[in-house]
Amino acid sequence: MNIYCKNEVVSFLKTSEPFGGLSNMAGGCPIALYGVRCRTSEHLYQALKFPEHPENQSEILAVPSPMGAKMVAKRNSQLIRPDWEEIKLAVMAYCVRAKLKSNFKRFGDLLLSTGSADIVEISSKHDTYWGCVPDGEFLVGHNHLGVLLNELRDELIREGPGAGHRMKLTPPTGVELRFRGRKVGEFSFGYWDDDTDFEEIFAAMRARRDSLANQTNQLPNSTNGGI
Repeated sequence: MNIYCKNEVVSFLKTSEPFGGLSNMAGGCPIALYGVRCRTSEHLYQALKFPEHPENQSEILAVPSPMGAKMVAKRNSQLIRPDWEEIKLAVMAYCVRAKLKSNFKRFGDLLLSTGSADIVEISSKHDTYWGCVPDGEFLVGHNHLGVLLNELRDELIREGPGAGHRMKLTPPTGVELRFRGRKVGEFSFGYWDDDTDFEEIFAAMRARRDSLANQTNQLPNSTNGGI
């Protein structure tokens, strides 16, 4: 159990707070995995509970809110992989890292803005595993999510400029993750600017495809004046 002084840490309770984007429940940092969009890191975390049930993963990913995704997983708790309690911390580390991979500038800048302070998630439900609970001037708990965020931030600092091109997203050692029917492998981070709009990119690609199709349809032939 860890004990933190409230005025010496960077903490978050609600996603609307200045550092609320560090929460798994925060929107604005969707994760792309094998072309599938996860609205939040919480969606991905809940989906990875069901490696042998892609239909449950799809149901979780279709729910708009992260809390809704959590409730769907809870409703199907009998199907959760049997080793979940042993691997959940490593899977959470993977999900937080995936959040950085898909939102390197936005999420990375938020992580770096915490400086060298300990990051602490304040729990409103007395969860001392992932976060901490207030106790006077202190915050008490294991704070596993905060510790993972600290470690990821420190790695960013160590890697320095160009980190986004060198860092990798790799499944936990000895743990097979499956997502929508396929085994999850290693990914390079790549680098996207904060203003990158993937919907605009996909729309442009579709427009380009349609344009090429129209040009093909307009090639001269025996019925439109060609040979």
